[in-house]
Amino acid sequence: MENSTCELLSGRFPNVSEVENLRWINLVNLILNNFLSYTAIMLNVVTIHAIRKTSSLPNTLRTLLLNLAVTDVGVGLIVQPVYTLLLVKWLQQNSEDCNFRYAFVMISSTFCLASFLGVVAVSVERFLAIHLHL
Repeated sequence: MENSTCELLSGRFPNVSEVENLRWINLVNLILNNFLSYTAIMLNVVTIHAIRKTSSLPNTLRTLLLNLAVTDVGVGLIVQPVYTLLLVKWLQQNSEDCNFRYAFVMISSTFCLASFLGVVAVSVERFLAIHLHL
């Protein structure tokens, strides 16, 4: 069971020769990811503070927006630094173990799915509020 999972994950990630050919692109990706991680954290913390201070928002919309901002902070605090670590391991040509790849896939999938579902929930709530004149 574990070998089949490792084989499946190894197909999703580049091998050493592919990383060597794309070294500069991975380096630029590393730098941009660090910058965007900091930006995601800071701007979503400011957003959380602004949403909590605004009293004119309906409670359902406030809850959904706070959920979306918190999941985006989680992406900035957890997913992007783990991806940065993965890029550093690729650039150093260290082979990461299967558990690290599996943890990255699970963490990134969880946070990105939660963020996507938060956007969908906000969109549905706003549609219903406009359509039903609430």
